[in-house]
Amino acid sequence: MADVLGLVNPAAFGRASRVHRLVRQLCREMGLRRAWLIEIAAMLSQIGCITIQEETLSKVVQGQVLSADEEKAFSTHPQTARELLTHIPRLEEVVEIIVHQNDLYRDKQNIQYDSRAEDIMLGGYILKLALDWDTLVSGGLNNDLAMAEINGRNEWYHPDVVAVLRNIKKITEMQVIQCLHVNELYDGAVLADDIRSIRGTLLCTKGQDVTPSMRARLRNYFANLGIQTQIKIFAPAFEASPGRILSPVLS
Repeated sequence: MADVLGLVNPAAFGRASRVHRLVRQLCREMGLRRAWLIEIAAMLSQIGCITIQEETLSKVVQGQVLSADEEKAFSTHPQTARELLTHIPRLEEVVEIIVHQNDLYRDKQNIQYDSRAEDIMLGGYILKLALDWDTLVSGGLNNDLAMAEINGRNEWYHPDVVAVLRNIKKITEMQVIQCLHVNELYDGAVLADDIRSIRGTLLCTKGQDVTPSMRARLRNYFANLGIQTQIKIFAPAFEASPGRILSPVLS
């Protein structure tokens, strides 16, 4: 089935292959007794994307903003996977992990589950983190910046899985996302999000280093046309001002 996905939608197959490798590493480091369930779920996690246009999936992989119609179409792929896989014997738990691949940890952490359901939910958390990591890195962020982005998503991910990922990627410097006014920007900072004018014009892209010419241009836009929001940057945790931290480290 994975080979069929590769023929029909190479972008989806490539993403599934990368995510499977990372999931295998995470499961091995965590010592999970039923890791094979999660690994198969990773391999087949994108099988529902056979109904999605490759252009849309390429935008997802690169972390680009989707239109409302594209977002709606992409959000259905886990359920499409369920429909394709549900009648295959002994894949019931694999299917459920795939269905839960977009679940946020904060929405499920206070619910009591039996041991089988706990395995499924943990598999979903691992898959969610691996998929989002792949999107961030494929979008151009290096490992340190991708981890800072992960840290900034308040309780999206299981903290134990994040800690294991940090160890796998050998990330030692803790970073957070800091929100600054345009006049507070400094040279060498790295943008954590795109910057757009009030009219929606793209001024700078996420991952760029702040330079003197960039600061001058942004101040000019702010004074004359306006900028949509305050500016997010990646910053070492020890340097960030507590009053302006948007995303404290979770674990």
